[in-house]
Amino acid sequence: MRDILDPIAKWWDSGETFGLATVVRTFRSAPREPGAALAVSHEGEVTGSVSGGCVEGAVYELAREVCETGRPVLQTYGVSDDDALAVGLTCGGILHIFVEPVDPVAFPELGDVAAAIAIPQMERLDAINASRRANAGVLSSLLAGNPSVTTPCVPAGRGHVWHQYTVLLSPGIDRDRVVALMSSCGVDAGVYYPALVWDHDAYRHHPNVHRDDTPVARDVASRCLSLPVHPGLSAHDLDRVAEALSAAIRAA
Repeated sequence: MRDILDPIAKWWDSGETFGLATVVRTFRSAPREPGAALAVSHEGEVTGSVSGGCVEGAVYELAREVCETGRPVLQTYGVSDDDALAVGLTCGGILHIFVEPVDPVAFPELGDVAAAIAIPQMERLDAINASRRANAGVLSSLLAGNPSVTTPCVPAGRGHVWHQYTVLLSPGIDRDRVVALMSSCGVDAGVYYPALVWDHDAYRHHPNVHRDDTPVARDVASRCLSLPVHPGLSAHDLDRVAEALSAAIRAA
């Protein structure tokens, strides 16, 4: 669950209820190991993966249902050989997935869990940031020749810790389709800025938020896409990310 801790901790901090799906048991060559997790916010935002794309849609819907009902569910999914081959596996498998509603009342310990993981990481912060910078540089090099992708840049005299690596897709590309195709290849991409400030309930009528016509911001929000950049990625992983994005754009 560590790979999704940051977004779910933010949902938890805001008091939001979200659905958390965790792989608890597998048989045969299942797509993900026990412990793999996917979370869905009350507004439908998703982070993580439990199957590399094989049963992701069904788990997403179940997580949203659990958010509404408040009742946890233990669900079993069978992954066919054909679906398994589509995500690079030699055979199918069986996944047991536990889906539960999470909020500060149901899981008051989540804040402490996040802090316990974060505190040791602070001692390695310089090394973590250096790895992220290196990975961002590799991704920018790999994607430099793709005319459908605008890579991020750092202004002169500034530094960047690359908490996220966000690219801009060319107009006309179906971003949701790109995300789905990348997920089917086992590569997660995130849309962390899907809307403008006043599109969110908390700010829509806030007296200090001025609502105006901002077509450029809305356009960018509809085309931005964040790619994996965390320090645990290998050179091979970064190649896979770039290749998956390029292939998804061609197929979208």
